[in-house]
Amino acid sequence: MEDPNSCEFRLVSAFLAMEPINILIPIARELGRGSITEEVQNFIHEECINNKICRNYPPSQFYVKSLLKQIIIDAESQSQEVLDVFYEKYAQYLINCKDYDLSQTGKCYRILKFVFPASSDFLTSVDNQRIRESVIMTVILRSSPNMLEGGTGCSIWPSSLFLSEFILSHPQIFSSKCCFEIGSGAGLVGICLANVKASKVILSDGDLSALANLKHNLEINLVVMTEKTEQEFCQDPRLVEYRHLKWESASQDDLQNCGAEVILGADIIYDTSCVPHLVRVLVALLRTRRSSDLKQLITNSKESSFEGMITEDNLDNNCNENKDSSIFCTNAYPVAYIATVIRNIDTFDYFLRLAFEAGLRVINITKVMGSLNLLPYFSSLDRSSVNLYRISSLHS
Repeated sequence: MEDPNSCEFRLVSAFLAMEPINILIPIARELGRGSITEEVQNFIHEECINNKICRNYPPSQFYVKSLLKQIIIDAESQSQEVLDVFYEKYAQYLINCKDYDLSQTGKCYRILKFVFPASSDFLTSVDNQRIRESVIMTVILRSSPNMLEGGTGCSIWPSSLFLSEFILSHPQIFSSKCCFEIGSGAGLVGICLANVKASKVILSDGDLSALANLKHNLEINLVVMTEKTEQEFCQDPRLVEYRHLKWESASQDDLQNCGAEVILGADIIYDTSCVPHLVRVLVALLRTRRSSDLKQLITNSKESSFEGMITEDNLDNNCNENKDSSIFCTNAYPVAYIATVIRNIDTFDYFLRLAFEAGLRVINITKVMGSLNLLPYFSSLDRSSVNLYRISSLHS
């Protein structure tokens, strides 16, 4: 069993996830008690660069080249011997590959290890048991080495990592539910939904290249899936499905008939021109079916500048009074969970205004619904920059 707390595990995991080089080097020094010794270099070569999983699913060549360069510089500066194989491999990159070609073209693989600590509640609601020792879930994702190369849908965004941790930390919300993701991108959220045993997982994206990449990622992670035509959509509850969905032309009838109980999205509120179409899609999905047990979660809250938006302060006060944040996870469906980094406040305010006008209630639950830190080695993930919103229809 791998020890998630060990320096070795953190170093290998950070490398597989393609964490920035300036994060890997200090871990390598820690492993060598202050310097990157020959022993540490051997470990990096065998367990990171020459790892079996990397031979099958290679990381970015530019990333490996940059790591080799920094190891050589760091070791030489501390008068450590450098392995010949490091010089040889680095020389090959210098001769055969240009930095621009390595960093800007093609796809590479990032491998994420979700670490569930012992005695966590992961899968409690599914298997009726607690974890007695650490459990590691590995997800392999082909993605773009550059965020803007091949479309944004082929990148792994902070909000998708955050939302994935939320799903795995609260499986009871998604287990045995029909889950529909808007803008599925590389497929990380969908893979996590399948792992917490959603009854059906419907993934969608408006970019065909992203959809092809999504299909590949589902296949290599052994998720059973099928591609449905628009007419056949949502007929088989046993399978993970994927579909081409352009928000501006999405059929309201098809969305309302898909049976979605939980809708998800990560970093989908980013373009002002797309916001009206996104709100229309959310409205259609959130009115999928009427739920007899839908309760009004907060009735006397002080509202923000947009009446449909309930602030975290109000939410915290309500939870303190009830001493139980589970009221926000009642079996009132359909409901949406949207994770986003607010990069442009004007765009987000525009979304809030249109959502309110369309009869949607938007609640910030970032602080209330805490998640486990399941990517402890992922130092570059700034969780504080991501907000999580629970959205429901006032007309349900």
